[in-house]
Amino acid sequence: MSKLDFKKDILPFLVATIGEWFALFYWLELRDRGEILLASILLWAGFLVERTAVILWLRYVHRSGTGIASSNTGFLKTAAAIVLITIPELIIWAAWLWVARNYGYGLAGAGLAVTMLFEHALELSLVKQVKLRFFLTNPPTLFFTAMEVFAAIVWLILVEQGHSVAGGAVLLLGLTIEHIIEGATLKDPAQEAA
Repeated sequence: MSKLDFKKDILPFLVATIGEWFALFYWLELRDRGEILLASILLWAGFLVERTAVILWLRYVHRSGTGIASSNTGFLKTAAAIVLITIPELIIWAAWLWVARNYGYGLAGAGLAVTMLFEHALELSLVKQVKLRFFLTNPPTLFFTAMEVFAAIVWLILVEQGHSVAGGAVLLLGLTIEHIIEGATLKDPAQEAA
């Protein structure tokens, strides 16, 4: 087992995880206060921070970047890819919240599971240059997607019951598990030849 380095391993993970958590947690809070524009800007910013941290980690720290994380990919192409993979996730979260509040947590969870699995598989396939279907059926991808979906539903339930701190903790735990497993998937060279 290799030793973890704070700057190379832990800091990028913290930036990505806290960036996404901060974006989602305060997006919901701001939306619920009616501050839709500020909530949307914050959600954009948080997801851009998360994705940029991951791309930079793969490109400059792990040095195994392929696809959009490759050092051969120009800045504009990388930036465009980050924006293009961020837009669907913003739509997914907004749709999830609308469905949860209008049709219930079960339907919202099912919808989030399907759309987020596709989103995760697409992100991984773009970075790893592997066929999309590989990650759609990949057990680690299925697991970390399920963890994120479960955490999101519990987070929303707790927030709606007036327990936003507990809900935020559950969300942070789910995102942490997601990012640990997704990071390992991104680093795994065995998943590049699939």
